[in-house]
Amino acid sequence: MGDDVPAKPVGVRWLYYLRCFSKSGLPSQAGRNAARRTYCQKRCELLRKPVEERCGAVEDVVVNNPLSTDPGNTWNQYWEVQELHKTIMLDVDRLFVAEMEIEKIQGALCRVLAVWALENPEISYKQGMHELLGMLFLVLHRDSKCSSSEGGEWEAQTGEEMEVDPSASLSDCRYLEHDAYELFDALMRGPGKGMITHYSTEKGGASAPDRVLTLLEIVDPQLHQHLQDLDVSASVFLLRWLRLLFGREFHFEDVIMLWDTLFCLTAKLRRPDGLSEVVEAFAAAMILFVRPTLIEMHDSHKCLRRLLKFPPVEDLTVLIKTACDLLPLTRQERNRLGNPAGPLLKQSHPQQSPPPP
Repeated sequence: MGDDVPAKPVGVRWLYYLRCFSKSGLPSQAGRNAARRTYCQKRCELLRKPVEERCGAVEDVVVNNPLSTDPGNTWNQYWEVQELHKTIMLDVDRLFVAEMEIEKIQGALCRVLAVWALENPEISYKQGMHELLGMLFLVLHRDSKCSSSEGGEWEAQTGEEMEVDPSASLSDCRYLEHDAYELFDALMRGPGKGMITHYSTEKGGASAPDRVLTLLEIVDPQLHQHLQDLDVSASVFLLRWLRLLFGREFHFEDVIMLWDTLFCLTAKLRRPDGLSEVVEAFAAAMILFVRPTLIEMHDSHKCLRRLLKFPPVEDLTVLIKTACDLLPLTRQERNRLGNPAGPLLKQSHPQQSPPPP
């Protein structure tokens, strides 16, 4: 990419990589604050109680009240949101985010995931999204600590704050929740379909695990046939790898470095489906990395355990180099197999060419 891509903050760099098809240039302070205000509005509209939404209006309290079963009751959506919140909380409650007290950030994580799910009902919330958001939260928290001249710390908020300080910096600790929503949305929705392609159950075309296995069959037919003969359930480990962006397979510091590289490669590809291509190529590289072990195993359960408990990797650049070598084949096979017809989500912004390198 161009020399204007900043070394830090990491979150700003990632946003640039993930949105290079829809926005030109680096995120600005004005643009950041506008996104924060937009999140405030969405949070207010989607998570507020009906009586708060219609403050000052005359309501039919017979129909619109918490106990009414009338289909037109404005409380119905509120109860649906509460059920969604409970589902999300079951996952968030078990989440570990290094360097942060999970009890302090649970409310913010739940709000971000609930707002995104309500904004994107085609996908809604699915297990695993909380782990992606947790990693983004950690990176943004680090950014805010590095950029704060006063060493400010993020504090849990009620979620009802509406005002955004126009002088706030790109990594202001007060807006960690707002910035996490913007970055999570960029990860899930773009470039192209972003991570949604790994969470979607939409029929038609080849699935992500299928594309990884097809790629493996091309580069190593012997290993592919070996796994087929043993009837190793590839979707068991591949869905975890792909949906969590390998977050459970490596140490979290290595995961941050890996995501940085994957997002950068995505931007360099300058293709709408670049993110999924890069991620799937890396998944195939991981399988090839443990080839010597897998080829000697003759038990499907042992093979699956090896893949679910990936061995320590001293230098991830070995896997990244292999993935880069596989990328041309990834694009070739994607074109041959075809993708699910039609976009899963309406694009927030028209696609444009990224800034010149």
